[in-house]
Amino acid sequence: MENGRAPFLDVPFIPDEGYTAFLADHLECIYSLHFSLYTSSGLDGRHKGQYHAVSHLLPFLALLPGPGKYVLCNNRFLHPALYSDNKFLADLVSRLQVLLAEDCLQGLIINDYYFLQALADFSPETAACLEAVPGINSLFQSYSHIHNHLLHIEATPFRLPTKIVLDRCLNRRTDLLKNLVQECRQAWPDLICTWNSWPMRDICSTVPSNSVMMPISGLPIQDSSENRPLASTAGWDVSVTYGSNPRESFSHPSYDRKIRPTTWGW
Repeated sequence: MENGRAPFLDVPFIPDEGYTAFLADHLECIYSLHFSLYTSSGLDGRHKGQYHAVSHLLPFLALLPGPGKYVLCNNRFLHPALYSDNKFLADLVSRLQVLLAEDCLQGLIINDYYFLQALADFSPETAACLEAVPGINSLFQSYSHIHNHLLHIEATPFRLPTKIVLDRCLNRRTDLLKNLVQECRQAWPDLICTWNSWPMRDICSTVPSNSVMMPISGLPIQDSSENRPLASTAGWDVSVTYGSNPRESFSHPSYDRKIRPTTWGW
């Protein structure tokens, strides 16, 4: 933690020298990294310009100590034949164990619970070392929705996630958002709840086309142009979306005054 702020960014990782150096310069801001295993089996939906062995990922990941590291296994469904394909599962477990041995893996980002169960059945000892984190496309909108997902995870040796992302449909329903976060806090005190977008039209005239996730913790947010509160983040974590140049769209109060802390809150 630097300047009293906890790391807040969830960012993608690729094994690129320049990009890794950039991330290393901003580790104090990074909560977690997510990355592909570059397999041909469709574990994630990212375009693969080229394939990398795990041994190629390790030197880059080793330069980024601190943030949690999560493998993307977030396709909605894999081909059903893969659930019982021992060769596929053995190869995947081998890759995961290499990352675990080098302390370069904390969990998997998943959307397919058939896959999660198949992997847990094949290698429960590997599963027990990893968080299973529901992907952003889980679209969490209610306590029962979250509870059902976490029940599936609890039925396996996988660990529960330390952080989940709520659906953006809650952005303009701060009453529902507040109640949902409170319910989650009561049920899972250590679970961090974030959401993936603010209603940008309330803050600036145009929504930036390029965006990244930026969780801010403990800041009441106010529209400085109209001097009216948008939402309070006091005591819990939220995510906002800002463009490639946050100084021109949406920023942390340390940058400019488009939004700023206020004393207003729930």
